[in-house]
Amino acid sequence: MKSFTTFIAILAFFFFNLSNLYGQSSDTINTNFNDTRFSKFDGVWHAYDSIGNSYYEINKDFISIKYEKTTTSNQIKVFEASNQLVFKRKNVLGWYDYEVNVSEDSIFNYVINLESSSLTNLVEISTKGSYLSTPNDSEHGNQWYPADSYIDVDFSIENVSNVTIAVSPVSGSGSVNNYVVNLNESTKQIDVSNLNTGWYSVTLMCDGTLKDAKLVYVN
Repeated sequence: MKSFTTFIAILAFFFFNLSNLYGQSSDTINTNFNDTRFSKFDGVWHAYDSIGNSYYEINKDFISIKYEKTTTSNQIKVFEASNQLVFKRKNVLGWYDYEVNVSEDSIFNYVINLESSSLTNLVEISTKGSYLSTPNDSEHGNQWYPADSYIDVDFSIENVSNVTIAVSPVSGSGSVNNYVVNLNESTKQIDVSNLNTGWYSVTLMCDGTLKDAKLVYVN
């Protein structure tokens, strides 16, 4: 197995989008927002997956917002203050995570109200679950990475005489970096700490033929 070292920001929440109420029963309250089904049973709201086979307890304390492309940073700050949004983190796709202080029953109306703003594109509510990893920096808890910071690129070395790995910027700036793989070694570790923040493609070439490719984010 061949490996190389990188850092990938992981947003540790699972989000479900919201829209229109469609009905309720005497024992279970059912709500459907933007094709996601929510049900309240045993006194707790749950969100179902896209298949409808699994459900997860919602987390009323956190929401995620994606602003319109025309929304400025100053407008976001004013919006955060006027709606008592406590900023927690922002991911590479432009989603902002916020901590909020609302009751579970009022979270739906709260989110709908935020989404009606001309500044926001989408507003979502999170569900409770296990994190894939934990913050590796006690002073910057909003930075999330895999536990070992490794991405694996697997291949067989049978009948191969020359193997190289190319790391190329996609959204970040910089030049293409090529690394020769020693076929007598079981792994290839590449330090990317000197690379600029952004998306990079990692391609595996065996005797001049593309064998594998990965897309990673260096933070």
